[in-house]
Amino acid sequence: MGTTDSIKIKDFNSRAWKRDSLSCNNKRPYLAKVLIEHKANLIHLNKKQIVNLLGKPNGDRNQVYGYYIENGTQCSNVNYTDHQTKSLLIEFENGLVTDVYIIVP
Repeated sequence: MGTTDSIKIKDFNSRAWKRDSLSCNNKRPYLAKVLIEHKANLIHLNKKQIVNLLGKPNGDRNQVYGYYIENGTQCSNVNYTDHQTKSLLIEFENGLVTDVYIIVP
């Protein structure tokens, strides 16, 4: 699968996910569940394909992209530097997805 291929996942709305970039509008919880159900479709995608599908990650540390999936401190006007919010994590090895899971702080 090339980097320009459009990734389609059944019941996943990429536009809705991207529009709710901080997960303040309650769109991402359901969409994250869809991603987990179709995890196999994400394994072996590269970073560019993930960003095309999900948009820029909310966090990028040590080969792991993080995306908020619930309303949390990131939705307030307070300037927190570390958000403790339920998140979808995508792990990469050699530039390809190796795992997708949800963490609860």
